[in-house]
Amino acid sequence: MIAYKEKPKADLKAEGLDPKRTRKRASAEKVAIQFRYCSHVLDTTKPTFREALRRGEHREHECWINALFDAYGKKLLRPDKTQNLITRETILKLLGRTEEDIKDGLTIEEVLPFFQKYKLKLRVYDVFYNLIFKYDPEVLNNNNPPLYCVADGDHIYVLDKDIESIAQKTEDGEDYKVVANSNFHIADKPAQKADHRLIEHIDELLEILRTTPGDQEKLIHVIQKQDNLEAIVWQLYEAGFRPNIKYATGKISWITLTVNDCTFVIRSQQLIDWAIDGTLQVESAEVFNRMLDAKNEFYYQVFKAEHRSYYTPRGL
Repeated sequence: MIAYKEKPKADLKAEGLDPKRTRKRASAEKVAIQFRYCSHVLDTTKPTFREALRRGEHREHECWINALFDAYGKKLLRPDKTQNLITRETILKLLGRTEEDIKDGLTIEEVLPFFQKYKLKLRVYDVFYNLIFKYDPEVLNNNNPPLYCVADGDHIYVLDKDIESIAQKTEDGEDYKVVANSNFHIADKPAQKADHRLIEHIDELLEILRTTPGDQEKLIHVIQKQDNLEAIVWQLYEAGFRPNIKYATGKISWITLTVNDCTFVIRSQQLIDWAIDGTLQVESAEVFNRMLDAKNEFYYQVFKAEHRSYYTPRGL
């Protein structure tokens, strides 16, 4: 017997949404995203990750308005200008919105009059780094920079890091390509011993940041006490952060997020994350680090570059 269950209309409506046509209004739920060209700063004086991530000047459900003030708040939209002052009311009137219906969000097309009026460039990417919308005014306002942003469903994030890099890639038509090598990859042996930190909740990342020098970018490796990476993902989502997630054999193996110039790599405790059987869980970072060092030492004793066989096309 085969049973059928009707799919809720809400689910059907959510399928296949075009990021160019969706209204951006999720600023209450989405605050930050792990994206190469975005930077995020946590206020480490706050007690929780969620509070540290929040920006007090942002208004709920007004993603595009927040983005405009993030990008142009210190120049074009500067509040202390003596001439050509542009206020929130000016923008709402230009976009044909009121204080009530602005909460419904704006599509890219609906916010475009702002860029047309002030002769600004606009570039919108999706989360896969594809350029999905481009606007160039006939006469460019060179006094203000273009707005580069990434659309994530019903939210928009301002790009503020290495803008020249992504601009050059897309303007030159360079695409991101997936490349596979026919040779077996042998990773280089780590120069340093494993140094993973142990956390149970994402709020503990704040304490790590407080004790980490902020004068340079850092890579910090972390494990979760119960090896429950799903809990970490949901904690980040509830706080408003969309991380990068890597899967292996249907399970989460890595979570990556960058804040305050520190990249946290929260990994599974499974030493071989692509193995289907067998589980491993320890509640001490020191024990895990010793186990990982032992596993790496064994791996590099077995797989050595000088043992690799090389074949010529004629030999094959």
